[in-house]
Amino acid sequence: MKKKIVYLSVLMMCVVVFSSYYTGVGISYGLDCTGAETALNNPMGCSISGTCHSHTVNQTWISVALELDSAGIATSHYTPGMTYSVKLSGVNTTNDSLPIFGFQLSSIFGDTAAPVPANAGTWVTPYPFGTHYCPPQPGNFNLGLMEQNPALPFATGNGKLGTTYQIAINWTAPSVGSGDVSFWGVLNAVNNDVSYGGDNYNNCHLVIPEWTQPVGVKTITSDETIGLTVFPNPARDKITITYKQKKSGLASVNIYDVKGNLQKSVKNENQQAGEYNEQISVSDFAKGTYIIITNLDGVYHSDKFLIN
Repeated sequence: MKKKIVYLSVLMMCVVVFSSYYTGVGISYGLDCTGAETALNNPMGCSISGTCHSHTVNQTWISVALELDSAGIATSHYTPGMTYSVKLSGVNTTNDSLPIFGFQLSSIFGDTAAPVPANAGTWVTPYPFGTHYCPPQPGNFNLGLMEQNPALPFATGNGKLGTTYQIAINWTAPSVGSGDVSFWGVLNAVNNDVSYGGDNYNNCHLVIPEWTQPVGVKTITSDETIGLTVFPNPARDKITITYKQKKSGLASVNIYDVKGNLQKSVKNENQQAGEYNEQISVSDFAKGTYIIITNLDGVYHSDKFLIN
């Protein structure tokens, strides 16, 4: 009898996980459905024995993807301490009317799910309308989760085939040396009939490696920082950088992509102390995010710019 009662209790939790009348399942029912943590009996998605939200669970009915954006451009690496936008999106691939959706998002160190994973980075306030942060709940789940509050409307379409769902939340990357980070998400498209039938979900996860600075670039402390500005930013054909060299010595200016590959060597010569302006052509660069690094007599500084 006890096992039956426990099962029915969990089932009732799942029935209302992403209903438009309820907040997220994390804060309301103590479940992490992202798939990032495998302990504490947390499900991957809203499914217990194929009965929650749909009598027959078919994850292919909803296409789901995760993306890490820098200034609106998808990036495959993160720079420690930088703030990005984490975008979870989905598409209804059925003819069913699914006009609202719920979600959960988590970020962990490492590239695989774990029994007790550790939170990576920080979700940044203010959170988008209709969302909230759910802190870890000891005994239920170990991760800080972003989720709906309550269900959200679709982004484009009419609720049926081709309808899209999307949520984007700002996230600040962890400190230097953290290594790979992975994002875990679940998106559940709901028909809003206040029952568990006919709703469809899907899970996904995305691994993002840390951007490794080129050999020779060291961590900069505040008293070493040299003013470096890049404009316009975003740019198209040209950028102008301004920097100050405090004393005479070797100066180098190089541009790298987000994978750490050298794209252009702008300068490598001895120069006098003073303020400098350099105009650099970037007309042959592909769209994306780039990092410019100066080495001014052994003192390094970096800044990012976007080409659109």
